[in-house]
This record gives sequence, C-alpha cells and structure tokens, in this order.
Amino acid sequence: MHNCYKCKTELTDKNWGHGNKIGGIKTNNVNVRYICKPCDNEKSRLYRLKNKKDYGYVYLVSNPAWKGWVKLGKCDSNYKNRLSSYNTSTPKRDFEFRYLLKCKKPRELESLVWKKIEKIAESFNSEWFKVDLQVTIGIMESMKEDK
Repeated sequence: MHNCYKCKTELTDKNWGHGNKIGGIKTNNVNVRYICKPCDNEKSRLYRLKNKKDYGYVYLVSNPAWKGWVKLGKCDSNYKNRLSSYNTSTPKRDFEFRYLLKCKKPRELESLVWKKIEKIAESFNSEWFKVDLQVTIGIMESMKEDK
C-alpha cells in the first residue's frame, strides 16, 4: 500500500478511497500522489476558507414548463454554477434566473423573503412558490438594504 503524501500515514481501506488519488490518471500512474481522507477533508476545508467571499445571492429561478411558479433560493458567489445545476435536470436547459440579488447574508435574507412570500403565494411546495413574479421582486427589493 501507499502513504499519504501530506502526513505520511500508511493508507488503509478505512482512511483512503479511490477518489483520494491525485494525478497519474492520464500519465500511466507516473507522479501519482495519494492522500488520506482526513488530510483531503482538511485540504478541502482550507480551500473553501481561502476562496470564501463575503457575499452571496438570493435568487428567483423559473422554468417555462411550470408557468407562474418560481423557486426562491440562495447561493454563494458562484451563481452561474447554481443555475447550471438546475439545468442538468432538464433536457431543454431552460431554467433561468428571474431575479438575482447580491447580499452579505444570503441565508438570513432568504429566510425573511420566504416568510413574506409564503403569506401571499397562491400555493407553495418546499422552495417553489406560485406567486406573482413582480410582487416577489418588489418584496426582495424592499428588503435588500436590510441584509
């Protein structure tokens, strides 16, 4: 077996998985490095901290297949990836942002908006609301200075 390239721990079935192999896939296993799960988790955590932005987004997304319905959501600074994740579930790739609001505390703002639109929605299911889009945008606009 191999050792972790960071902490030199001997790798076993309990502390290593095939996803913890770095490099070597296209190079016939030349210069392959192995990393244990704890070191890989720490490496990921540090990467997230280093690349963390001090803002995020609260958004409304819709799909023409569900006329009148919008999804309220939040995401970090990479909103394009968020939309892309929706579009993997539809062959037409037709989800679109209807409104995107940059803010410092997206989790808090999403929660506040949720409470308000839940009261005025014709219907809702989880994060999807059958609600007037312009009214919902107005609610979000009025709250953007708060968060």
